Amino acid sequence: MLGFTPLTAGLLALSLAGALAHLLTFLRRPPSLARSLAKTSAVAALALLALAEGAPLLLVGALALSAVGDWAISRDGERAFLVGLTAFLAAHLAYVPLFLGVAEAWGGWRLALVFVAAAYALAVARRLWPHLGGMRGPVAIYVLAIFAMGAAAAGAPLALWPLMIGAALFIASDTALAMETFVYRDAPRRWTAPFIWSTYYAAQALIASVWVCDRFA
Repeated sequence: MLGFTPLTAGLLALSLAGALAHLLTFLRRPPSLARSLAKTSAVAALALLALAEGAPLLLVGALALSAVGDWAISRDGERAFLVGLTAFLAAHLAYVPLFLGVAEAWGGWRLALVFVAAAYALAVARRLWPHLGGMRGPVAIYVLAIFAMGAAAAGAPLALWPLMIGAALFIASDTALAMETFVYRDAPRRWTAPFIWSTYYAAQALIASVWVCDRFA
């Protein structure tokens, strides 16, 4: 696992470069090919890194699907948004069995986390519901997928803390994106876009680290 061969070092550098380029240069710019490439390369490189390191195919698939979602979301139009939503939905569903594969028995504080995740999902759905219009069905399914991912992550051993933190950051990022897209679409706030991207990329990197770093493997 991750011994920094020329290949793995290059993929890691590409991922970090794409993430920083999107955050510092392209985040507030209109859609363009350069913007889409920078955004997509960040997680696509993580997918290739996971593949090169022999990580589970569910992880590789989830990261690859997320990269597809990044590309689609970076383009204009409702159709592109729906493609991105579908790709991220599939990524969340791929993470569920991946997380369950390392889970311990649920009980005590882990069960409490599942109930907290359920209450949070219901609160977010209730806040979004009046603003969704024709997107109510897809968003409801997406919220259920996020809850399933969070519940699955709650069963991870404490030694795999990056997985649990990564899942929590993913949920935070998706929540902020949903609020910005549906609730505050006419009054975007300056901090939201950097928050969404930073938490999203950190989430993917932390989750990937569980299977590509010797410390957690």
